[in-house]
Amino acid sequence: MAISESLPLETTQGTVLEFKRKFSEFPVTEYTAICFIVDANGVVAQDPASAVDGYFEFAFPASAFDSHALGTLFLEVQATALSDSKVYHVERSSLTLKPGGASNADRRSHVKKVLDALEALLEGKASQDQISYSIRGRSLSRMTPSELLEWRDKYKSEWAKEQRADRIKAGLGSDAIIRVRF
Repeated sequence: MAISESLPLETTQGTVLEFKRKFSEFPVTEYTAICFIVDANGVVAQDPASAVDGYFEFAFPASAFDSHALGTLFLEVQATALSDSKVYHVERSSLTLKPGGASNADRRSHVKKVLDALEALLEGKASQDQISYSIRGRSLSRMTPSELLEWRDKYKSEWAKEQRADRIKAGLGSDAIIRVRF
């Protein structure tokens, strides 16, 4: 598999992160390079580049992000001149760390999570008769069944839109019915 020549925008826990870069102002014959991946607390991982065919090649092992929290990290590339050891900041970009395939992370979208919660609440609603009650001056109100149904229908529609968009993105086409009158 060919190594990407662009800075990665995202990576997944448990996978190797590889990329290569060529900088006209920092040729591999005159500079060394190192890539740092940092978060708000400092360096998470670092990799000195290998010089291959005029490119700086970077490779972070699959274990580099195993114990790091998911979310946004920053990738920084620095070059050091061989002649005088001056350090230059070459590139910086954000890098999103996503859960790996073996992770137990909940991959449902927000819409699907809310829809599932509303449907679970509706299933249990049949046994709850009171909409509101008060104990020692504190009161609690619940949504009425009709309000819950209204919200469920709204989220069901949003979920259908997400599924349709995912099908189109995957090249499977839309499941929408298009009616034509002649």
